[in-house]
Amino acid sequence: MPKAKKKAVVRKAKAAGKPVAKKLVASPALKNAQVALAKLQKEVTSLGDRLAAARKKAAEAKGKAAKSRTAGDRNAAKRASAAAIRLSGRLKAVRARVSATRNRLAKLNEAARIKAIADAVKTDMTKRTADMAKKADADAKKVVRAFEARWRKKRASADAAKLRVAEKKGSAKLQAAVRKAATKARLAERKAAAAKKKAKPAAKLKAKKVAVKKKKPARKVVKKAVERKSAKE
Repeated sequence: MPKAKKKAVVRKAKAAGKPVAKKLVASPALKNAQVALAKLQKEVTSLGDRLAAARKKAAEAKGKAAKSRTAGDRNAAKRASAAAIRLSGRLKAVRARVSATRNRLAKLNEAARIKAIADAVKTDMTKRTADMAKKADADAKKVVRAFEARWRKKRASADAAKLRVAEKKGSAKLQAAVRKAATKARLAERKAAAAKKKAKPAAKLKAKKVAVKKKKPARKVVKKAVERKSAKE
């Protein structure tokens, strides 16, 4: 079971790596390594064919020398065997170069894959940063609008409360002024009524005095008439 899980993980990793591999940009070193590997693989195929032929020839020469047992056939068998050995040595050397080139190519491919991933991550981060900044601006505007709406609502409520208090104070002040004016008016009316009431006896007294003054000369005339009458008698 653990092995199956490990294989599944490897497959997922390979599947995940496929889209990135399409974006790989071949560097000059990678291209050179690919060309060199293709050339070496051709050389390996060629040397393999030559080695197979040389070994066949060496085997035939050895069989012939074993049958004839002549010096010429033995020498020919030795030469054929030496040629096959030389070709085998060259093939081993080329295969070693193929292995080294493959290793180098694998490293270059891995470096290119890592670079592609890094570039993709960088591009993605740049895009994400721009998108996040754009979204942050939009969200900030929404927050500002929401805050402004709440602030205006709260301010309107506070202003309304202040206006109610001011209106209440103004109404109280107006009512106090009205009451004060009414009190002053009542006092004025009372003073006027008292003055009028006081003025009536004074007028009557004055009228009496005037009447008395008018009556006094008549009495004098009557007195003079009586005195004149008494003198005549």
